[in-house]
Amino acid sequence: MCIRDSSRKACFGATSMVSAGGGSHASLWVAGGLLSQSRLLCNLLDGMVAGELRGKGEYHNKMGHVYNELPDRVSDAAMLIGLGYAAGHPLLGDAAAVAAIMTAYTRSLGGESGAGQQFGGIMPKPVRGALVFGCALGCGLAPSVCLPMHVPTVTLGIVCAGSVQTTVLRLQRIQRTLDRPDPR
Repeated sequence: MCIRDSSRKACFGATSMVSAGGGSHASLWVAGGLLSQSRLLCNLLDGMVAGELRGKGEYHNKMGHVYNELPDRVSDAAMLIGLGYAAGHPLLGDAAAVAAIMTAYTRSLGGESGAGQQFGGIMPKPVRGALVFGCALGCGLAPSVCLPMHVPTVTLGIVCAGSVQTTVLRLQRIQRTLDRPDPR
């Protein structure tokens, strides 16, 4: 249930941030920030339940991984694209969404290639969520400070750059792991 809720909350959060647009609706910025955090909380709870079921041998659904990952990617995109529109830079929001999705794709690619899932880097999902939360909360509580300083735009730039760094680091780790001689 929480898996579906996390994507729904991210979409509502994105809608709130888009509606806040020029900063005239401080409560919508705050709502967007709080919903982005509730999305991360739902994701954490989903992961804990999946881990518990896997540990007890009760996790038999082959589609479980898909149902766990796909809503996360949708909510990542909704959150960052919404922030891009709210910032007045929808292409930067799109770029941040693509870069964020690449970090998850690269992590998963490591697991599929036999190198194990790679979780390193400076911009994993919790950090992205914390940045968006801080940005939205700041714009809601202190719009006269945050909006003239282009905090949403700067936040998206940080997410883009950090996600690229994270993707590159994960790819390097995957390559190092796969380049090791087979111990057989």
